[in-house]
Amino acid sequence: TYYWGEGSGGARKSFDYLARVIGDVKFKASGPAAISGQPHFKGYRKVNGIPEMMYSLGDLSFTLRIEPSSDGQAALLHYTTTGLTDGLTLSFDSNEGAKIETQSGQRQGHRLVMTGAEARAFTLQINL
Repeated sequence: TYYWGEGSGGARKSFDYLARVIGDVKFKASGPAAISGQPHFKGYRKVNGIPEMMYSLGDLSFTLRIEPSSDGQAALLHYTTTGLTDGLTLSFDSNEGAKIETQSGQRQGHRLVMTGAEARAFTLQINL
């Protein structure tokens, strides 16, 4: 839809406010989200010029900062979480799981299982 919602979007349609992908798509998520729950966007801030998104899923709060790797061949997703009482399990479909690396937790097929301590701050590397 146009930036300002369904329908005519507050008459903004005439201003051509549709987002467009510029460049080549290197990674596209598919299947259900890695963590289930209704997301609630809480805002963002910039950390060294890079946007860090703040959102929640249920009782869990997340920050996410995405930046390119030093060689430009991967995207680094830096997460922090609060509100965890137990560990955290991320589920990926087979296409996503094959491209994602991390030093945190244990891989169990296409799932990543982390303890509460590991899930407080972790990085996923998506190889492009």
